[in-house]
Amino acid sequence: MRIHDQNLNQNLNQKDLLNKVLLIDDCRDICDFVIARTYEAGVFLLRKCDWDLLLLDHDLGCFENGKEYTGYDILCWLEKHPKRLPKEIRVVSSNPPARQKMELVIKKLYTPKPKYDDKVTMVLPAYVWLNTIVLRRTGSEYYRDGGQWGIDVKQKDGKLYASCSGHKRIHHVELIPATKEEYIKSNGEHAIKD
Repeated sequence: MRIHDQNLNQNLNQKDLLNKVLLIDDCRDICDFVIARTYEAGVFLLRKCDWDLLLLDHDLGCFENGKEYTGYDILCWLEKHPKRLPKEIRVVSSNPPARQKMELVIKKLYTPKPKYDDKVTMVLPAYVWLNTIVLRRTGSEYYRDGGQWGIDVKQKDGKLYASCSGHKRIHHVELIPATKEEYIKSNGEHAIKD
């Protein structure tokens, strides 16, 4: 069964979907596969069904308002709609640079995403040096006792960095772990004693 832009509303029957293989290609024919000839028809079919295998060409010959829509654009659409991702994607393009670019995106699409962001998973020390003062951790933020301003903490290359919207001098400043004694000495009478 072949789907072109002009017959997108055509009903797909169960026989057409039995093999669950979709070919998005402007010229190749493979028997018993559902074939979309254009970007728009390909996206329509990806939205409509769950596919076991997507065979994808790069050069689809689709142009709209001066922009070419290719198999790479199909992959970009799938990246934005991961629930529509087929179980497997194979590139059938004869365009070597495009094939390589598409295979990189496919690898990214099927690489498991981390379940937590760095801010949740990083281990934060109880006290840190920020320039010449020691800050105390409360939850996932650090505070300067007495001044009561908090900082945003990020982790990069195994190091902690701080930024504070209320202080121009504190932007991407490295935090160094400190001891409780250093905290008490740095904060004096404002230090919270346990």
